[in-house]
Amino acid sequence: MAKWVVARYGSKRETALAFEEFPAEPCPAGGSLSGSTNYSSDGDPLVAGDTITLNFTNCIFELGDPSVNGGISLTFNSVTYSGAEISSASLTMRFTSFSSYGNVVNGAATVALNSTSTSVAYSNFSSTRGSTPAIILNYTAVFTNDGDLNINGLISLNNNTYTLSTPVSIITGSSSYPILGTLSVTDASGGRIDIVSSSTSGGFVDCDLYLPGDNISDGRISSAWSAL
Repeated sequence: MAKWVVARYGSKRETALAFEEFPAEPCPAGGSLSGSTNYSSDGDPLVAGDTITLNFTNCIFELGDPSVNGGISLTFNSVTYSGAEISSASLTMRFTSFSSYGNVVNGAATVALNSTSTSVAYSNFSSTRGSTPAIILNYTAVFTNDGDLNINGLISLNNNTYTLSTPVSIITGSSSYPILGTLSVTDASGGRIDIVSSSTSGGFVDCDLYLPGDNISDGRISSAWSAL
């Protein structure tokens, strides 16, 4: 999907007016896609404020794939160049009733990258499937080039909101599972679960339970990462 969209709309960058709407055109295997672009000026490199909006109507990219519906807008918040190459950038993607594979997505996700890290910040980003209550994300995840991951913010599940934090950065290294770090999940009453991984656990993870009222572990469950 991404390659087809970029081929259609990315190529319009050099000739687009400051704001231009494009009529619906057929998707490769059915349905249609329409959209608009809002660029600072003709032919310039991407700059802050440049926006692309896409609207999908029963759009199918390959035979046998489910259809795509809804809207996505992409806005560049900042772009920095080193010569002709982008050295850092921030892009916000906003989803409006965007659906495929039975999932409906709304909200925003901002991706920022520079020479040392990449971050994803979710803002009222929700995913709903059928009658299942929505999962709502309002947290930021920062990935460093050294393999560290830090998560801070909120996640809502089954109408309950939990606070996510990483008191110890999560490190994956060359492993397929974390070798170090702690992810804390705290509920509204102050109870929490610490998901702890260490290089000495040999591929295992410890889940420590803390009931509200103190900072003393009230129980532990250990499991192999491969079993999760």
